[in-house]
Amino acid sequence: MKTSSKESGSILLSVLMIVTVSIAIVGAAYVSTTNQGQMTSRSADMDALQVTAEGVLDYTYGVWKSSLEDNGKMLDAAGANALVSETNLPAVPANMQILGLTLTPIDSYGVPQSAVTYANDYRTSLVYNYLATVELRTTGVGGGRRVKMQRNFYYSSLPPTRGMFFSQGDFELYKPAKMVIGGNVHTNANAHVSTGTQPVLNADGSVKTTGLEFLPTSNVTHVGSYDNNAPPGATNWNNQGTNYAPTYDNGFSKQVKQVPDMSGIGLGTAAVYDTTDNNPNNDGNHEMIEPPVAGYTDPAPIANSRLYNTAGILIDVTGPVDTTASLANSTGNTFSGGNITITGQNGTTLTSAQATAIRNAVSNSTVTQKQVWVPKLVTQQVWVSNWVWVTSGYYTTSRSGKKTWVDTSGYVDQGGYQTQTVDQGSYVTQNVTVQTTLYDKRESQSIPITNLDVGAVNPTLNSLNSFNGIIYMYDTGSGSKNAIRVTDGGVLPNAGLTIATLNGLYVQGDYNVGTTNPNQVPSNASPGSGALTYYTPTPGYIPPSAALVGDAVMVLSNSWSDSNASSSVGSRLASNTTLNTALIGGYIPSTSTGTGGRSGYSGGMNNFPRFLETWTNDSMTFSGAFVSLYQSQTFTAEWDTGDIYAPPTRYWYFDTMLLTRVLPGIPSTGGCSRGPITRLPDIQL
Repeated sequence: MKTSSKESGSILLSVLMIVTVSIAIVGAAYVSTTNQGQMTSRSADMDALQVTAEGVLDYTYGVWKSSLEDNGKMLDAAGANALVSETNLPAVPANMQILGLTLTPIDSYGVPQSAVTYANDYRTSLVYNYLATVELRTTGVGGGRRVKMQRNFYYSSLPPTRGMFFSQGDFELYKPAKMVIGGNVHTNANAHVSTGTQPVLNADGSVKTTGLEFLPTSNVTHVGSYDNNAPPGATNWNNQGTNYAPTYDNGFSKQVKQVPDMSGIGLGTAAVYDTTDNNPNNDGNHEMIEPPVAGYTDPAPIANSRLYNTAGILIDVTGPVDTTASLANSTGNTFSGGNITITGQNGTTLTSAQATAIRNAVSNSTVTQKQVWVPKLVTQQVWVSNWVWVTSGYYTTSRSGKKTWVDTSGYVDQGGYQTQTVDQGSYVTQNVTVQTTLYDKRESQSIPITNLDVGAVNPTLNSLNSFNGIIYMYDTGSGSKNAIRVTDGGVLPNAGLTIATLNGLYVQGDYNVGTTNPNQVPSNASPGSGALTYYTPTPGYIPPSAALVGDAVMVLSNSWSDSNASSSVGSRLASNTTLNTALIGGYIPSTSTGTGGRSGYSGGMNNFPRFLETWTNDSMTFSGAFVSLYQSQTFTAEWDTGDIYAPPTRYWYFDTMLLTRVLPGIPSTGGCSRGPITRLPDIQL
């Protein structure tokens, strides 16, 4: 069959078109495959970069957290970035490079800061915020890639004074007298909370007890268990009646929670506590009030939390203070003399006049009469014996002419007179200066005590612009139970005051109320007249920050008299007294059996401040926070009532100003956390 030339041309054209289309399809497929490969390579690069960047941020968080725990302090911008300097960068895959890694403190608005800064987390803690930023680069099939990622690191610092009660040991309230609690409660152990008052049914059908009530503002957090049972030893004291649950105004499920442990006081301290080694400087929270023991390592987190180290003024008493003695300035900022040494540190510079004024506010000596031998040496002739054996005798002749020997041998004193000095003195009555003591019925002994008159020292403290508000005062004399007593504390220095001691701490009379006249304190004149969650000080007085810290804290009323201290409890009559301060001290844990006729019960948190008077029909008004932070090491006598005390009517309020205040020198517990990772827009070279 023949084909025309016209038909042949059409066929050729069709074939060419098919070939062209096929080539185009193949070309398109090639381009699509190539682009897909590039996209896949780019995606793989970015995924690898992102995973690596997240790892670098995790590394940065780890070194930051370790630094805080090891050194016990927050870092400024220079210190934070030194952790991730070029010599401290982590290893990354060979095809990647860290272009930049920074760690910077930021404020609550995210603005970088050169110094350490913090923000207030509403009603709870102080939050230190750091921003970590990493930029990585890689090269791959699809070209060079970059990724930049950020993450926030947080350290939340929670002072133990953020609630009404903070307890390192068990929190115990066993059938207390009527109490209404309006602040938060936290225990790092178990909570045993009960009342002896039977609940009543209200008209609206709700159940309420009139014995122990937690207001809606009071949340109870516990690490261990929670129950309404008697603590160990409590039934030995009072096993009458039934234990009832307290009333939680906002509901038990909303107000009572189990939470993680908050042990350790100060940044990183819990990680270095160790009671099994031979180092006396790392044994627990009590280290906060102890000077470091020389010759042993003082771990940095603990050292940074010691009030001995952080105080602006140290007062070391070694015996009866002689206020007439001159103070020698031997080392520039240390003044010594008359059994007292006063040191300014941490920016506090003292003049000789200021040191003398501080010394004059300290008293602990008294004059007593003693029979003292007064010698009277005289010279006289004294016979000094010298006995020797002398052989002698004689013969006698009888009538018959017989001779008989008569022996007269014997010891003969061949001594003589010598000149000697003889004491012909006698006992006479003399005045002798000794250290003042206070008889403590609970401890059953006289306590060597040193007084600090706050009113007398106030003008000096107000004149010290560089003073950080912390006085550490301790008695290193020979007594086994020494104590500091704070007196005349109605008005505090303008910037606030923390007084801390290794010893027991007594506070006598009103404290931080705006006046030194008890009759002018509203809560003394009309106790309990204010709202349950608010305390009103003397009109016109804004109470400054205040904390009293010791091995144990004893509260003495405005009517306390040392002369009655050893008398029966009926002779030690209290009067209405008001304190506006945080009290931080030790506790004695409950035991199943007590000693010396005592029950073994701790007395509960309602007896955390120790009493020594009859408070019947008298009130103790308190505004502040109670912090039971460690076991007492010196004041260790068990709790009891009997001849020790009769409890006050307690009007206790949580000072809401403590929600935002940082008390001078009081370290915090806390922890580290991380925010979400943020990936900034991708960068392609």
